[in-house]
Amino acid sequence: ILSIVSRSGSSKCFREILNVLKLEDQDKNILEESLTWIVKDGHEEMVKMMLEYEKIDPNQGYRNLCAKLGHVKTLRILTHHPKSVIDRETTNSIFSTAISCDQPEIVEYCLSEDVYVGGFTDYEWNGMMESVYYAHRVLKVLLKDPRINPNSESSTQCFITACKNGYTDSVNVFMDDGRIDPGCRDNAPIIEASFTGREAIVQRLLNDERVNPSDQHNQAIRDAASCGMRKRE
Repeated sequence: ILSIVSRSGSSKCFREILNVLKLEDQDKNILEESLTWIVKDGHEEMVKMMLEYEKIDPNQGYRNLCAKLGHVKTLRILTHHPKSVIDRETTNSIFSTAISCDQPEIVEYCLSEDVYVGGFTDYEWNGMMESVYYAHRVLKVLLKDPRINPNSESSTQCFITACKNGYTDSVNVFMDDGRIDPGCRDNAPIIEASFTGREAIVQRLLNDERVNPSDQHNQAIRDAASCGMRKRE
């Protein structure tokens, strides 16, 4: 019954069931299944009800589920529960999930919580940029944070990877931000974009005077010509 009602989304019905049932006597698997459904559907009030009971453990992957689905309010509830354990492994897992699912609201929330980012080293801050090249909405959030260096080695590599793999939205986020040098690493961005035939990105880069397509013995031009030949073949 508990599992069925948990999927209904009705806080009133759920409270009535909780008043009848003794959760302490319920099978742990049933409780975890019910809470999973509630978290999955983002029912904040029902999550609060479940967490009132001693038998409920908030450290069973529920925060990652919130990060995956973008449930910020539910994540906040779980984060501030007295029994929540938040270590570096937890933090990295939540950030990784939010980035891979392109959930900017989750990343923005975590950035505002010391329990997640308090004590982060420069290496850890920069490390977040390495894998965000495909998630342009998260990238935009990260670049707004003053603790992120847009010209770090990781940020530069992120930009070059986005250029190489055709993530135009991410390239535009970097370019609109204006702080990264699009001619970095001897004009690697336009060389990589030319070699892989990313025409829209090449054009965006050429509109910036800091980009030199003739660098490295006209490598970008030669790559663009070679790419055109490959396409015709």
